[in-house]
Amino acid sequence: MLNRAFRTALCAGALLLALCLPASAAQEGDFSVLVNGEAVTFTDAAPLLKDGRSFLPMVETFDALGFAQGDITWDAATRSVTAAKDDTSITLTIDQKELTVTRGQENAAETDTITTDAAPFIDAASSRTYVPVGLVAGALGYNVGWDAQTSTVIIDDVDAILAANSETYAMMDRYLEYTRDLTGGTCKVEGSLAVEMELSSLMTGGIQGDYSMLQSDSSAFQFSTELDVELSAPDAEVSAQIDSIDLELRGDLEEGLFYFSSDALTQMSDPSVTGLWFKMDLKSMMDQLSLQTGLDYTDLLLMARAAQDMSFADSLALILREVPLTSASMTTRDLLALYNSMFSDSALEQKGTTYISTTQAEDMDITFTLFTSDSKVTGYSMTMKADQEGAIVSVDASMKGKELAMTMEMSTPAVIDEASGVSIPGFTYTVTMDGTYSASSTQPQTQPPAGADVVDLMEQLTVEMDPVSV
Repeated sequence: MLNRAFRTALCAGALLLALCLPASAAQEGDFSVLVNGEAVTFTDAAPLLKDGRSFLPMVETFDALGFAQGDITWDAATRSVTAAKDDTSITLTIDQKELTVTRGQENAAETDTITTDAAPFIDAASSRTYVPVGLVAGALGYNVGWDAQTSTVIIDDVDAILAANSETYAMMDRYLEYTRDLTGGTCKVEGSLAVEMELSSLMTGGIQGDYSMLQSDSSAFQFSTELDVELSAPDAEVSAQIDSIDLELRGDLEEGLFYFSSDALTQMSDPSVTGLWFKMDLKSMMDQLSLQTGLDYTDLLLMARAAQDMSFADSLALILREVPLTSASMTTRDLLALYNSMFSDSALEQKGTTYISTTQAEDMDITFTLFTSDSKVTGYSMTMKADQEGAIVSVDASMKGKELAMTMEMSTPAVIDEASGVSIPGFTYTVTMDGTYSASSTQPQTQPPAGADVVDLMEQLTVEMDPVSV
């Protein structure tokens, strides 16, 4: 929703690099390197990209990862290098696509041999030994990422960063208790929602109506609504095309399968169609994108499930270890600082029975509030506003007791496309929603009715995308 506001990365803290470097000019190389948010300087040999992998000079690589130079040994007979730190050692062999990691002391040590897609090599031009930095750091348990825009390898030792984090989260633990009590078991939410929109002079109006949702253990859900439509447009046919929208959603997060149906929308293309359902396999979609995102659906589900029974600190640690690193400007250290500025006990300032934090992140302002009574959290609110070159997004969401309310506004100014000279109209878009939670004995229906016609959207997309090589 807000790309720059909540980039699903919570990145790691601060590892001080004590590099014994000679006084000579630094070499830029094919890419740059950040270790725990700190830039690594290379003076002896430059970073190289080879066969799609990032390689760094051997000694400086292990030095940056916290291995002392005295604990890095070279075996000329086997053409292998071994680096040791604490109870961990790693061994690589020139031109061999595997590495060995040993953890533990003597009889209790465990050794893993990992097959890789790249091997260490000796650069003929510099006579320096190069190792695949991402594979080495990943084998040692560090988070490794790549920022394509800045050509930066990101390496974060999340355990070290968490160990250096002194913040506490007692108030957020109370908040989690409140949400578990609210959404545990089977509950029903009933309320209203409305959408108002304005697309310059082309279209104005909106939709509004009531909704009902059943939810079980924060996984299974069933949502239904009937919305009245009021649109005004110069084209009378567009204005009169549809006066109401029915919508039903069903699904289960555990399975990753979701279904939706709307006779009003399907009949816009074929008036004879009724009762048609569409299936979306979110699990399959996320698994196909896992190479780009670093997370498959099972990873995400395990994180969500584990977080339900964890303290806030443990949930935060879990996310920091799992979320992919994709931006050099938002490493683990940066995102931990961002979350601490909103949710830590030191950030939440007490004002009577409320606790409030205010944060500025890039071009967004965030205010988070917890409401309490007798030391228990009884609700929360969060307001966010982002302004990116005149495009404004604001969200105001709150839950007090069992009553929820949310308003989201988006607006963009009219602009001229530089390439074509065409004027692109601005728009405003406002969504309001309220609801009341209550306990329910009715279980949600997670699949379409028996015998219903179901269209698999993934199959439709596959057919359309087959001719294109992505």
